[in-house]
Amino acid sequence: MPVDKLNKAAKLLYAAPILSVKEALLAAGVEENDADSRAVQMRVRRKLPSGNKKTLVASTITIDTNSPGSTVSSITTPSTSSSLSKKHAPPPKKKQQRMSSKAKQQKLHDDKAARDYATTAHKEATTLYAAEKDIVGGKSAAEIEEQIKQKYHGVGPSTRIIQKYVKQGLIGTSPLRRGAKGDIEEYIFKTLCTALDSLVTINQINGNGGENTRSKLKAKVNGAVGKDETKLDFKLLDRIFKETAINLLCDKMNSVEQRRILWTTYKNLKMWFENWEHDLEDLGFTLREGDKHYIPDDQMHRIVNLDETCLSLDGSKGNRGGRPEVTFFHPMFPQLGKGSSKSSLTTTMIGGSTAAGEALPPHFQFQTTAQTGDNERLNNGMLHHVKPIIGKFGCEEEKSWPMTFAMNAQGGMDDAEFRDYLRNSIVPLYPDAKDKKGKRVMLKVDSGPGRCNALLLAALRHLGFILYPGVPNTTAVTQETDRNYGPFKTQFRKNLTLVVDERIAKKKSTSLQPWLVCLVVFGGEDPITKYVVETSAFSFGFSRKACLNAWEKIGAAPMTRACLSDTKVRRELGDGGDDNMDLLMMQVQNANDTATHALTQAGFRGDILKAKIDKPKAAQPIEARNSQARIEALAKAKTHGQKFYVTGGSHVTADDMFKSLEISVKEKEIAEMEKVKKTRLDRAKIEQEGLAALEKAKLLLPVVNDNRWKVPLLDAILLHWKGKASTEGKKGPKIELITTIMAELPPPPVIEKWTEQDEAALTELKKKEIDIADTALGRYKATKKRELEASLDDMSKEELVRLKRKVIAREESIPESPPPEEESAPVSLPAVPPPVPPPDTTNPPSEKPSAEDQNAVWVLDVCNKFCVENTACTVSSLELSCKVSLVVSNLRAESDDYEYNINYYSSEFRKQMRRRAIGVSVTNEFIDSLAKKCRVLIDDKHFTSDSVRRVSTYHLP
Repeated sequence: MPVDKLNKAAKLLYAAPILSVKEALLAAGVEENDADSRAVQMRVRRKLPSGNKKTLVASTITIDTNSPGSTVSSITTPSTSSSLSKKHAPPPKKKQQRMSSKAKQQKLHDDKAARDYATTAHKEATTLYAAEKDIVGGKSAAEIEEQIKQKYHGVGPSTRIIQKYVKQGLIGTSPLRRGAKGDIEEYIFKTLCTALDSLVTINQINGNGGENTRSKLKAKVNGAVGKDETKLDFKLLDRIFKETAINLLCDKMNSVEQRRILWTTYKNLKMWFENWEHDLEDLGFTLREGDKHYIPDDQMHRIVNLDETCLSLDGSKGNRGGRPEVTFFHPMFPQLGKGSSKSSLTTTMIGGSTAAGEALPPHFQFQTTAQTGDNERLNNGMLHHVKPIIGKFGCEEEKSWPMTFAMNAQGGMDDAEFRDYLRNSIVPLYPDAKDKKGKRVMLKVDSGPGRCNALLLAALRHLGFILYPGVPNTTAVTQETDRNYGPFKTQFRKNLTLVVDERIAKKKSTSLQPWLVCLVVFGGEDPITKYVVETSAFSFGFSRKACLNAWEKIGAAPMTRACLSDTKVRRELGDGGDDNMDLLMMQVQNANDTATHALTQAGFRGDILKAKIDKPKAAQPIEARNSQARIEALAKAKTHGQKFYVTGGSHVTADDMFKSLEISVKEKEIAEMEKVKKTRLDRAKIEQEGLAALEKAKLLLPVVNDNRWKVPLLDAILLHWKGKASTEGKKGPKIELITTIMAELPPPPVIEKWTEQDEAALTELKKKEIDIADTALGRYKATKKRELEASLDDMSKEELVRLKRKVIAREESIPESPPPEEESAPVSLPAVPPPVPPPDTTNPPSEKPSAEDQNAVWVLDVCNKFCVENTACTVSSLELSCKVSLVVSNLRAESDDYEYNINYYSSEFRKQMRRRAIGVSVTNEFIDSLAKKCRVLIDDKHFTSDSVRRVSTYHLP
């Protein structure tokens, strides 16, 4: 083909872009057969300046939009007209639509997968043709092409490609790359791909996904090959992403609290599940079937999960999930945005469900500025939107249950509100609950406020409710109700938008009062616009299907541990997984080590791409259940996280938890006794030094000006007798004061000594052994027993008969065995023993003890007997009796505020009596004999120190 004709055709095409390439060739004198050739047409296109005729001016012909025959009209575009002789403006440029990083990476992933698929087909085709070629009568390349494309759904090399590769000996190899050879060797590039791939994976495993951004990876890759890390050069990184796209995807990363990343580990969750399943079996929620245990259907109704969420009627904040709805607008006018409601008040909602799929009646916590409960107000219009909840829970048949609400300043949950919520909203759902197998209720909660309130835990345990916190900071993974709140809030925001849009359409106020939250939650009619919200957000998020689906995803009941496979659960080396994750992580680590080492050996900076998988922290030893070590460790733990590391996950209504709460009380007592011990020992030392100094001073008298009168000697004497050294520090006044002391010989102050009995009491206290009766649980149960006794007089005959039947039924279920010895004595006071020694009958007392003084007489006699029989006692019987009355008075003051059981009073009496009797050398037997009657003494308002002193004047010998 003559070159001049091709040049002529190119010039014609450039001058008249409306011509086709074939028309330009024909106009240049090329034969029609040659003009139809695609190769000839491409030669013409290559001669065009821009390389593509489509980028040239499309046409010089325009249409007058004002002409009568034109159908083109526009409101906003001014009419224009031009003649055929004038050039029209260039066509509008097409706006370049950039793909998002996620879409681009997904396209690279898909393209890479398609290339790998085609490569597999190519390798099989060349291998198969090479084998058939050596066979006489074997298949042709065309037949191989047809066979491969049929097998790989139309993908495969052409006949000529198959023949070409086999002829060149490239059998079973990947297709050759197109384009010029790069600056980096092929094996170095593949090593770079492996290093970057493993680096991204290790960062992800370690929870450092923020390091896997495009800009940070660009700097590392460029730095590894010796390029400037600061320049915006993404070419090499894009090449690597194109090659590794089959393994890597990208997306926007949500900001997550670091503590949630650290806590949500496979190891922590697995440890919690192991303890959860153990406790379910121990508490009677499961049955065994061979080697496995399962939760029966009736117990699924008694396993509850509850959680709280914040509801806001502020439509300007928050997203509802899903793809945002787009709106159409005209670019020549202002785009004002969409109207919404605005509110600064929030409401807390507590919802939940049972493992059987029953939704709990919701509870709403409103904000209020009222300072007292009498001033709290709530709009009754809220009740028009409330819908009852149908559920069985702890009843034999399904019933209708109302929602509950409360108010406080924050509109949220605290210790007091959580206690009231459980007492008023949850406990009534299970009227049959008892602290016995088959009747208990498991409350699975997060680590929020009120979970360690001793009085609340005691009340729950007494009623048979087990409070079981999950792993701290893992709500998004381990709490079933959190899964319900996703669809619930989506529908909640849809309903809120509908209500606000209708108010805007009718030009009504968009300020929504807090009580209207029930309209958005349950649906109903807006009292302002009469618009009806048809879909209930609560029904949408807490339907039986949604609840069962949430429980299935967690795997606590039924016990499948399903959430361990959640993508939010961080994996660690050696975390005890049953899958091959450890092997995969080791392979990733080995790949990174090998690739970075190879890059370094090749002269590159492989250390920039080096990474190490974090090793998990050494596991803290989990203390054995019901052990003293576990109790003391729980007492030291101040947060839910610290408690989890002690137990590995357990319910906070266990005996160990109640005992640990008493440890702090014992530690205070030990500190007080240690302080008293130090004081007594210091005073004993002062006494010893003072007496020794006094003996030396006697040898120096009557000479007062002797230089042997040293200040330390004088201070020792004065410190013992006066409690402090003489004023002004002068020797003369001190000698005169000591001379007066020695002349008058006043008795030195009585020093209370630290005795062996005191040391034994302190040693016993340091053992920190606590009986369950001395805990909040024991005191609560004892109080309930006393309340039962007190209510007997108010019971009707029918109620007494029912109670009697329960007592008989219980006695029949108890095996015959000797009753344990009761620590508490009967209420009646025994006869007063005769004083020791007996009083002198020759001079009978002028006054006889009255009935009100019987307890004072008994205490005086007991103390008198102890002082006579124990010569080591350092106080009189009257002083000892007064100490007893002081202890009783303290306990009596406590009983005015709280109601405790006899075991608590006995224990407290022993503790306080030991403190007050330090140095008196009393015995444990003596304190125990008084402790048995402490309840009687506390109830006797006439037993005081004054009555003891008054009775002693005529009763003691």
